[in-house]
Amino acid sequence: MEASKYIKIGGLKIAYRRMREGEPIVLIHGISTSSFIWRNIQPFLLKNYDTIADDLQGCGLSSKDLSTDYSIKNQSK
Repeated sequence: MEASKYIKIGGLKIAYRRMREGEPIVLIHGISTSSFIWRNIQPFLLKNYDTIADDLQGCGLSSKDLSTDYSIKNQSK
């Protein structure tokens, strides 16, 4: 599995893991988990897909700013 990479979105550092082959798909974890849950799935999808598993704001290796609203509603913006 590749090491996490980061992208800045709205001033927050968002972590993601990407494995490339084929059509792109995004793997989104549930609230209070992280992209770590996809670690055993991504290698199987690699044969046909470019998988991108991100850590939502405040989860996993992404930024955890105490002034940010991490509610489900805000995560969808």
